[in-house]
Amino acid sequence: MSIFYAKSTNSLLGGSPNQQNSVRSGKAVVNDGVFTQFPDKIDILSMYDRSMSNLPPKSKPLTPPDGWMEIGSIVGAQGIKGEVKVYPNSDFPERFTKSGERWLWANGDLEPRSIELQKGYEIPGKGLYVLQLAGIVDRNRAENLRGTMLIIPITDRPRLSPGEYHSQDLIDLPVFHQITGAQVGIVTDIFSAGHEILVVTAPSGKDKTTEVMIPFVKAIVPIVDLPNRRIEILPPPGLLEIYLGGAVEEATPT
Repeated sequence: MSIFYAKSTNSLLGGSPNQQNSVRSGKAVVNDGVFTQFPDKIDILSMYDRSMSNLPPKSKPLTPPDGWMEIGSIVGAQGIKGEVKVYPNSDFPERFTKSGERWLWANGDLEPRSIELQKGYEIPGKGLYVLQLAGIVDRNRAENLRGTMLIIPITDRPRLSPGEYHSQDLIDLPVFHQITGAQVGIVTDIFSAGHEILVVTAPSGKDKTTEVMIPFVKAIVPIVDLPNRRIEILPPPGLLEIYLGGAVEEATPT
């Protein structure tokens, strides 16, 4: 997942398809994404209208094994010499440009497969990288890797600045309304569209759930408590009702 620093609230949910690259398959893939919480306030109703047309596409349910995280996925061959095109799911270009050991993960694999990254470069304006992997010497072998995930050990994570969070640390955190104390739901996905958006799966009736999109800005998400595994939100009036209708009773601060 890539990180995008919005300059103003007007850019909320206005990102290009290459920016909206989280996986929406019921539960987010553990990846190398970093999410920055922005301090600005936003226009919730206009955000909702635009968000419906900017959701990233769904992906097949391939997830990395325990203890590993995704950095990208191979989407095809480049040329005839075995190079592969990779769609990045990382905020760190060196994952694709610095030589060294990487691992492959595909449907049916029992263990991650070690492979050496020999070289790599970004395709300008395409949001893709081209990689030369050891042992992949022709187009057929490169094509055979289509759909394969590039992964690294989850321990290989850099330090972050205040207000930045690794995506996998936010997934599965319960979300509470700061005023009422009621649990709204659980974070099940995150995607970038100018600002980062938390996708919170919330109950919306008997045996039903709804995905609620919560802009990850300080004014709306004032508390991210990783040690105690909880997020507190202060949604503006009407935000939860957009998604949940009468299934939620909001408290308005006085």
